[in-house]
Amino acid sequence: SLEPKLDLINVELQHLDILCFTETWLKPDVLENDVLLDNFVKPFRHDRVDRMGGGVAVYVKSCLSAKRRCDLEVNGVESVWLELKLKQNRPFLLGTFYRPPNSPQHLLNLIEHSFDLASDTGIETIVIVGDFNDDQMNPRQSKMKEIFTRYGMTQFVEEPTNFCENSASIIDLVLSNKLNVVDLVHVGQPFLPANIRFHSPVYGILKFQKSSNTCFKRKIWLYDRGDYDLFRRMLSDVNWNDFIESSNNVDVLVERFSELLIDFASKAIPNKNITVRKTDPPWMNNYIRRTIRKRNRIYKKAKKANSPENWLQFRRSRNKTVNVIRNEKTKFYDKLIGKLRTTMSSTKIWWNLAYRITNLKSRDMNIPPINLNSSIIEDDKQKTEAFNDYFASQSNIDDSNKTTA
Repeated sequence: SLEPKLDLINVELQHLDILCFTETWLKPDVLENDVLLDNFVKPFRHDRVDRMGGGVAVYVKSCLSAKRRCDLEVNGVESVWLELKLKQNRPFLLGTFYRPPNSPQHLLNLIEHSFDLASDTGIETIVIVGDFNDDQMNPRQSKMKEIFTRYGMTQFVEEPTNFCENSASIIDLVLSNKLNVVDLVHVGQPFLPANIRFHSPVYGILKFQKSSNTCFKRKIWLYDRGDYDLFRRMLSDVNWNDFIESSNNVDVLVERFSELLIDFASKAIPNKNITVRKTDPPWMNNYIRRTIRKRNRIYKKAKKANSPENWLQFRRSRNKTVNVIRNEKTKFYDKLIGKLRTTMSSTKIWWNLAYRITNLKSRDMNIPPINLNSSIIEDDKQKTEAFNDYFASQSNIDDSNKTTA
């Protein structure tokens, strides 16, 4: 199920642009606001309504342009079809499917009909992912292989993705009708908590251009650990009369004063450079990153050795990572709530704390790409100009009767 795992997904998968989930176990009464992910638009969902389990959800980064293609979704099939347009690339279709185990033959016919509808759109590139519960390690017994071949689909997953007590299978698939579109497919480590039976996530890299989400460096000052007596002494030792007389240009003096002040501050107040990643959750910290890196090392060792002892060590490390992520998030928000209750500062500070707790601002900060005359606009300045041109065109002032002085 998806909902109880959102915190882990927020940490582990924020660096990705499109997330496709099956077996979400979501019902229509689950509100969209309850399953949001930072920096992603509201999920495109296909919930199962008649019984427990199943369901499909697709998350798309807010910097990408995507629209739902309900006309390609066939009744009786758990699927989500999207049409995506990235920069100067031609649009492509992305279909996400869930086919339950032991499904009847008529479901295969419905899935094939959905493939057929997608092929008839005229959009050249089609990418299909999902859990088909059709083991590609046994191609002779595969029920889907004939359908894939009929529509010119290549299946890219070559490692087992599903693990049971005594077996492994390739049932989580990545397909495309264009060989050169899929650059890389990799089966990752199972970072979500599971017992004996589990799915490993499948990652793929598509050859499309997109806007880059760059990180940046920033210096932070640890003011609570500053030596302010030293700071005052350094300021007192400056001959300010000579300093002022050193130039008649006020701009030069301001620049020199700023450099001097920052130099003294850097000697008296501990500081460090940090990397700011726009996609990180606000409660992400170095302790979580170190724990994840350690778990990753243990996973590589377990995969190489493939012994019960190593896999047991990995499961323990994975469970520890899950607990660390949840505990650090709780501590972060408990601290903010404590500040909110005790702060006697300005209204602005109070509201800033409230926004950080509710996370209202971060979800709607980015204006999504704009489709203007079949051209996708991603640059912020170009978006501003497009909005300005539109609103300016709505106002037509008749000044023909204006008198001149």
